[in-house]
Amino acid sequence: MRERSSWLFTVLCLVLIAVFGVDRSNAQSRPVPEVGVVADDNKSYFASYTEVDPLRHSFENSVMKGMVTFLGGDRWKLDLRAKRPLQRIYFPAQSKRSPVAPRVSDEIFYYPRVLGLAEKASARDKDWDWGLKLIYPGQLFAPLVVLASSSEARMVAATNWPPKKVKPLYGAERLTLLYEEDVPVNASVSYEAMVVDVKGNSASGDVPWQLALDRYRAWLDSHMPVPNYPDWMWEGQGFLDIFLALQSPFDIRSIRSLYQNYKHLYPWVLFWGQMTAPGSKICCALNEEMHPDYLPALPDFVREVVAGGGHAGYYSAPYYGTDSGHPRRNLETHEGSDWFLTWIGKNKSYGANSYYIDTLGWSYYGEPAKVMNLFASGLIPKDSLIEGVTDIYPAASLVAGSLAGSGDGRDGFCGAPYKTPETFDRTTFPRFGRYLFGDRLFYGGIANQDSTFWGNVRYWKRKDSKRLQVCGYVSYCEDNGPCEYGTERLAFLLGEKLDVRTPKDNEILDAIIQERIRANWWARRPVYLDTKGLELTSIPRDSKVEITRFRAKDGSTLFAISNPKLVAGLSFRFKGTSIAVPVKKIAIVE
Repeated sequence: MRERSSWLFTVLCLVLIAVFGVDRSNAQSRPVPEVGVVADDNKSYFASYTEVDPLRHSFENSVMKGMVTFLGGDRWKLDLRAKRPLQRIYFPAQSKRSPVAPRVSDEIFYYPRVLGLAEKASARDKDWDWGLKLIYPGQLFAPLVVLASSSEARMVAATNWPPKKVKPLYGAERLTLLYEEDVPVNASVSYEAMVVDVKGNSASGDVPWQLALDRYRAWLDSHMPVPNYPDWMWEGQGFLDIFLALQSPFDIRSIRSLYQNYKHLYPWVLFWGQMTAPGSKICCALNEEMHPDYLPALPDFVREVVAGGGHAGYYSAPYYGTDSGHPRRNLETHEGSDWFLTWIGKNKSYGANSYYIDTLGWSYYGEPAKVMNLFASGLIPKDSLIEGVTDIYPAASLVAGSLAGSGDGRDGFCGAPYKTPETFDRTTFPRFGRYLFGDRLFYGGIANQDSTFWGNVRYWKRKDSKRLQVCGYVSYCEDNGPCEYGTERLAFLLGEKLDVRTPKDNEILDAIIQERIRANWWARRPVYLDTKGLELTSIPRDSKVEITRFRAKDGSTLFAISNPKLVAGLSFRFKGTSIAVPVKKIAIVE
């Protein structure tokens, strides 16, 4: 019997190596990820392993029994059975610190909220003081977290398929994944995770956090295709953002004039606030019906746009809840999906041929596989733009707000132009998420808090906003600016289409559009590669010059360059070649 078991195991190993690239010697060189649980006595328990063979390690104690299996590459699987009721499972857990630099001050945590947040490890250095404890999918755009320096990075990522609800946690040079799941006695659960350790050299363009994300993106691509966006979304430079609830009185003539003047650049128009009265300033009420003040003029105009070959749509949202008496309705429930799909149908009856879906990409709305099925089945139309991004939701994304951040600023993640993780304890870092989703269709611009840095009107000086005061933008912009046109420059550097409310008299917006038209930008389907392969050490920080790299569909390399102070004589290197920085505020170099 033992000979038969040995023979079966040998065959299994050979099959795993052939199919999945599982190398037993590679498994032996890697520490087995820890498993930790919290039982119904509210105490923590950790697994102690017994090696079954180089690929498998078993464990058993008073509360659990199970096996951790090496799947090859960076991936591991946990199979666990509860011996007493469990409340939380940590896999991988991390009881000891795992630094990626000699000094904690040189390490940065990267977190997948909004389009990326960054926090210095020295600002989150107290043992068991976890950072933001948010849920994937929705609240987080990917089930992962990264700790990186300029030379090394470590990442943990959930690789469950179908995806599962999980909380990635970080703090005190530790990374872990938390499953808040009640597991009854004798019940079994399984989870899969990726544990990545990479080395690089940021100065030469081999950025460790990018190298870590590459591993997760390769796994994601093996499980789902890149979203197939409608052809019409690639046309034009973005969309016109019409906030109806700011207008009093409502005047369809001014909206028609705006669209006619700019439809050659923005053939898509989206309306917020059609549910509330003009002048109410309420963009996002949970009301499927259009307010009578807009009838019939607004639907008639939308049908006019559609008849002329354009696209138009209205606000909609899942039922995100208003108070304890009217809680959130998850899309996995009949009540939640019926509410949401009824709203989509109602907007279609008002003439829409495209759809804006608020909060979907930034909030948790139920079991991931069931939400994914709403896209796969076509119940959520392909002609949709969702707020935020989630890796498993195949839709174009409005990511406005990823520069300034969200909330009231008390969490410290107040982003601003030129604010970097290396120089501030906490900041937004939209390059993180944009790099992971470099081939996806994003729209950035004036919506959400990013109106703070739109144009040259200096919204950051407003004294009626608590958030602006908490974030200290007046002193920041005086010391670190220019902050003017920061939102437009970011959309340009990240390769995003534009969310535009006021297209007139904006020199940077005009320059972006002119350069993109000149370079035939959107027809070339550029993929964002951030700074991969770029040597930028010759660019002084105080020059405010920023450079990002793209790959066009024909394989050519494009660089987006912002030079707001018109600094002359600068250059950078790519593949051994020196490339001059144009003395232009906005430039595309091929």
